[in-house]
Amino acid sequence: MSSVLDLRLLQHFTVVYRLGSFSQAASEVGLSQSALTKRVQQLEGDLGVALFHRTTRSVMPTEAGRRLYQRALDLLAQAGTVRAETLAGELELKIIAGPQMLETLVIPALKRFRTQRPEVRLTILSMPPTLALDELLQRRAHLILFHDQVIRALPHQDRLEITEVINEPYVVVCRPGHPIIDSDGSLRAMLDHDWVTISHSQSFLEDVWIKTMPHKISKMLLAAGWPHIRVSGASAALDLVRTEGLLSYVPKSMAAPAVACGELAELPVGIKAMPRVSFSVATLQDVAREPGVAAFLKTLGEVGGIL
Repeated sequence: MSSVLDLRLLQHFTVVYRLGSFSQAASEVGLSQSALTKRVQQLEGDLGVALFHRTTRSVMPTEAGRRLYQRALDLLAQAGTVRAETLAGELELKIIAGPQMLETLVIPALKRFRTQRPEVRLTILSMPPTLALDELLQRRAHLILFHDQVIRALPHQDRLEITEVINEPYVVVCRPGHPIIDSDGSLRAMLDHDWVTISHSQSFLEDVWIKTMPHKISKMLLAAGWPHIRVSGASAALDLVRTEGLLSYVPKSMAAPAVACGELAELPVGIKAMPRVSFSVATLQDVAREPGVAAFLKTLGEVGGIL
């Protein structure tokens, strides 16, 4: 029994399996029927098991053949990915990020990176963290970007290299002329108004905000039914602040331009335990040192102010 599977034999096996015929499969792959039969027999010899039940009228897969088929498709797909990535070299970079990361960090970093490495093709997607991790582990993505607590709660930590790329305070914002501006600025006064918060899930909101606050503050937030509206992106939150008069918290760097031009007002928050916005990148350990990935990580750090 051979310890190495020949991908060509696997490919021929999958064609026979799919068509259920050696003659039709031979025509599709451009071999004689006898040559194709010998190749499948060679694969069976390498594996030490029969893959098809053969009669004069039909070709039916054995139980071992059925088990091998899906695995063979996965192996062939992975081989195709490896070949494409090898040929592409440093010309392609696939990134997955949460919605807030796209707005606050990835898009600004993308603009800078494109001036430095215009030859690199970038694919940027957004999806839930668990799906993003699967894409990373299957090497269908080079790096994923999410809130630091989300990244560090993912499984397979031993396979990941994690880099913090932004760490700054959140600020509370409202539109100019909002009644809260003339109040005492206490949390109790703020909770008398409707809030829009940024989070991709209710559990994330509770883990990062409510559960990390001092008990007294957490109790106040829960009693007030906070938040009243939850959105996944900072831009949507800021639009609701401007148009509907809601309060919100956003990363300080994102609020700064609107505050500077008078579109929004920043409120002082007397909460010492106010969480900071902390985003991190996860890559596979061997991928993090690839030149293209390392260059993009450096750009993210520059934009985020960490590196």
